[in-house]
Amino acid sequence: MKSFLEFILAWVSSFFTGLCLALLWKWFITPLGVPAITVVHAVGLCFVIGVVFGKKDPKAKIDVEKLLYAMLYDGIGLFFGFLVHLAM
Repeated sequence: MKSFLEFILAWVSSFFTGLCLALLWKWFITPLGVPAITVVHAVGLCFVIGVVFGKKDPKAKIDVEKLLYAMLYDGIGLFFGFLVHLAM
């Protein structure tokens, strides 16, 4: 049951990260003339970045605390990005 919960939480975390990236992209990249991206595109970009720059340790275990920390980190980044967007 714990592994199923971790699996679901990993997908929720991926979606939340993609949502944060899509919003930040819309606020700060599209004014430069680059087309907007959807949440699905943002999730795909996160996966690509994870493959290229992620850790390659096969023994590393991803637990619930790490996933929740990643979501908190993304939320804080989105919050401060929103504040900067309001100041523009």
